Amino acid sequence: MTKYIPQVKTAKQYFNHARACDSKMAATPFIAFQGPTNLEGYARKRRPSEQPASIPKTFLDAMEVREQVFVLEQGVPLENEYDSDDARACHWVCRHAPFS
Repeated sequence: MTKYIPQVKTAKQYFNHARACDSKMAATPFIAFQGPTNLEGYARKRRPSEQPASIPKTFLDAMEVREQVFVLEQGVPLENEYDSDDARACHWVCRHAPFS
């Protein structure tokens, strides 16, 4: 069954709509936001499980998606995928949340 999702203009509007419409969603939020943060110690060539505990999980999840899409699927060199702008950027990670 498909649920109607009205057109929204901002991510915040979408998040608020999704939260209001799906009160039965799992305890894990399906939209995660990571604002600018200190990424000191992040090593691009290490797997997420090998990163320091100081690196936010949402950022690591975002980098996994970027690696899958840009590096593996589109052939962008791994060393070009992470740069100094990532620490001052906002990262959103959206996951599938099943509707009941």
